[in-house]
Amino acid sequence: MDWFKTKKEDFSEQYISKVKWLIDKCRFTVLDREFYDEHGLIVNNSHYLGGQLDSGFYRIDTKHGVREIHYPEFVDFLEHYKKEPTKTFKFEEALSIQDDKKIIVGFSMYPRPHMVSTFRKHFFDKLFEDREFLQRMRNGKIHIYLYYGWEPDNFNDRESDDNNFEKILHDTIVDYELPFNSIFVFSSNIMGYNNFQRETGMEKWQSKNSPRIIYDNFYELHTFKSVKGEIDLDYTFDEYIENCKKTDKYCLRLNRTPLPSRDFMLYYLAKSGNLDKSIIEHSEYDRDNLNNFIQRFIHDPVMKFRAECYPPIKNILGYEDEKTHELIESKLPFIASRMEDNREYQQHYSNETIPHDVYKKSIFSWVSTTFTNQHNMIFLNMSTFNPILYYHPLVYFGNNNTATYLRKSTFLSYEFLYEEEIIDGDGGFEGRGITSAIEVDKLFNMDKNDLIGLINENRHIMEYNKKRLIECDSVRRILINVSNILQDKDMYLTF
Repeated sequence: MDWFKTKKEDFSEQYISKVKWLIDKCRFTVLDREFYDEHGLIVNNSHYLGGQLDSGFYRIDTKHGVREIHYPEFVDFLEHYKKEPTKTFKFEEALSIQDDKKIIVGFSMYPRPHMVSTFRKHFFDKLFEDREFLQRMRNGKIHIYLYYGWEPDNFNDRESDDNNFEKILHDTIVDYELPFNSIFVFSSNIMGYNNFQRETGMEKWQSKNSPRIIYDNFYELHTFKSVKGEIDLDYTFDEYIENCKKTDKYCLRLNRTPLPSRDFMLYYLAKSGNLDKSIIEHSEYDRDNLNNFIQRFIHDPVMKFRAECYPPIKNILGYEDEKTHELIESKLPFIASRMEDNREYQQHYSNETIPHDVYKKSIFSWVSTTFTNQHNMIFLNMSTFNPILYYHPLVYFGNNNTATYLRKSTFLSYEFLYEEEIIDGDGGFEGRGITSAIEVDKLFNMDKNDLIGLINENRHIMEYNKKRLIECDSVRRILINVSNILQDKDMYLTF
């Protein structure tokens, strides 16, 4: 299916018209205020919106010169449709301009799991002490957005006390007598619309009296906008295949933040003897995290059945091995890119981008998503999107239905390479981890030429996915949704 042809009418008649309205009717601003609770910063400025309305935003400095991302027709439209220079205004400057444009104020939210009421007390109530600001929001002159794109929290979480942000936001809007479209939120939990429907029995767009929240792949852009070292958009599939033939590294296993699931993945690589066949980024290791995995493997009947179907995994994970722990600990930290051998950013380690050179030195990526044990959230970030740019097939150890939502995001499946549906299915995250390890072990034990040949036979999948990533369709959906919200339209464009 040619995606662009099927969406041509939507693209030409809806997308550009919606963005024209944003350019003509809105000014994007920051307020230069920070808000704190007893644990630290909870809200500050966001410049997320605004830049996307400038053609230069989509021009990327790459290894071979400046290249464009997104849709050429859209970038060309922005280049020639200029009512005034595109910039993010200081709030007071925007307010001083006497016209009828809406003022859109950007804020970033910082995670407070299980204590989301702090946003009401320490942000909304403080912000609305400015009665003039509040009145302008009531009148539709000012709108605010809250960027929460770096976490996938479930905003409809009714299973945990003080972790239902949507209710906090709903009550705030009602108590302050605000229009529901006066505040909108960006979330990277792409299960959000499904969660809302499950909890309320209706589609998000059908609910007039609920907060306006856009759930999408906000990190898709980061592959192009948060780069360390060189990015190579001209890298061809044939170059990838040639590099696969040269390398002795099968697997790329990257993470910046420690999680039990990621310690398990490292333990598997060490115990199976595949450390030297992998490129690994891993800074901290907690051997206690292995206990749940090993116990599940030993005692769970489903896991026992899978071990009978694939006996090598029992030899690798049938018992906890002190020597494996010691081997891992002796090699810490694992550093993926030689560019970072002398890194000096430990304080910000989890937020640092990994240089792109690692993707040209390995064959496939074993991807661990955030909060793997949660059933109501899925977050596709740069650990997914970066390897797609360099043609890597992806093997997930993620949340339930991670691969399903990758397909919903219009990327093609990698099921030609492994049993994707089994890993993607329901069940505890320990079970998914072991099943994922089985599939990775099969790839390690394939003849290298056979593995490369299988990937080469399915090159259309990797080439298509790279094309879709460069088109970065999340931008289109997000901007259309922002325009619809600000115009109070009854529609959410989803993937």
